[in-house]
Amino acid sequence: MNLLDSNLTVTMLWAALDSIVIIGGGFRFFYTMNKRLDRIEYQLYNNGGESMKDAIDRIEIDVIILKTRHGEKSSRKKARSESTSN
Repeated sequence: MNLLDSNLTVTMLWAALDSIVIIGGGFRFFYTMNKRLDRIEYQLYNNGGESMKDAIDRIEIDVIILKTRHGEKSSRKKARSESTSN
């Protein structure tokens, strides 16, 4: 085996190991991203009160209640002002 063959062998080994490291890093990156997306997806559905969807539903109900109460107050106020102006 001459020097050129041994350098070529070392270079090929180095390239193969480098490729394995890159592939491993890519796998780790995509695995991590998949886990993160799974957690986000879990938050988008009702799950008994712990998800963002559940929190938004509660906020929506609170807003509807507040709008209803505000509408009732506005109606009473309008009725009072109409009755005092007559």
